[in-house]
Amino acid sequence: MFMRCLLVASLVAATCACSSGKSDYDTSGMTSIANGGITMQPNQVKLHADTAPMAVISPTGDFTVGGKPVTVTDAQRAQLVAYYNAARAVHDHGIETGMAGAAMGGAALKGLAEAAVKGDSSKIDSAVNSQTARINEAAAKICKDLTQMQSAQDALKASLAEFKPYGEILESETDGDCSKDASDKKAAD
Repeated sequence: MFMRCLLVASLVAATCACSSGKSDYDTSGMTSIANGGITMQPNQVKLHADTAPMAVISPTGDFTVGGKPVTVTDAQRAQLVAYYNAARAVHDHGIETGMAGAAMGGAALKGLAEAAVKGDSSKIDSAVNSQTARINEAAAKICKDLTQMQSAQDALKASLAEFKPYGEILESETDGDCSKDASDKKAAD
């Protein structure tokens, strides 16, 4: 099963409604990725590295470090837009996964209630399995999104000197974890 992706998805979905508790930057309406190294807010992705000031990527690929604009080439701007879009997709698919999880819980509760009233629990498994498939699909989307973010991060790290301090926020095993989870799921099926 996509256990690691489900965990990531659950955490992403949970952070959509919560702040990180850090007081050095605004956390209202924030989604956090990579333990707060990447925060998604409306119309911006903020990057937080221990050794550098906060960087911000806009939907159009504008890049600022410590509030100062960084001049980028068209190719770098395209990479920044790809990074932004992948972060946005992680956010959106995290919400989708959370909603699928809530639907699964609802289906299980409904099945339990019906089983208690009718004495027939045979429909519970099929209802829960149907919802589990939705969760797995949404989690697979998050894995794809994280892989796209990793690719954009690696390209930016190589092409844009000002991005280098943020080039290790996503760990390179992101794709390996998702691939391992997909292999585990196929083996279980």
